[in-house]
Amino acid sequence: MRTAVLRAAESIDIIDMELSPPGVGQVLLDVVACGICGSNLHDWEHPHPANVGSAGAFGHEISAVVTQLGEGVTGVSVGDAVAVHPSKIGGCQQCSACREGAAWFCESKAPVPTYGFAEQM
Repeated sequence: MRTAVLRAAESIDIIDMELSPPGVGQVLLDVVACGICGSNLHDWEHPHPANVGSAGAFGHEISAVVTQLGEGVTGVSVGDAVAVHPSKIGGCQQCSACREGAAWFCESKAPVPTYGFAEQM
């Protein structure tokens, strides 16, 4: 699948990458649309070093369709249309921040291979 990678200020490449099948509690999504937010524009002009070279750096306003379910996933089915809350992606769902609905402060947040500026996530 194709995904955007920030290379430097005002420089994005489109690369091919392969995603692993969804693991326990994960889903695979086909991205339908993705908006551009202020943090994307800021990072485009003044990249944060952690985002340079990362396929997961851009695309935070995401609508998608569920295409695969990992083991133990409930509440969604293949074919469901979803809106993605990117700050909650990768949260452990066990720490106090996750339990309080603030997964963006997760104590052990997992890296996300790609966000919305990709064909899949």
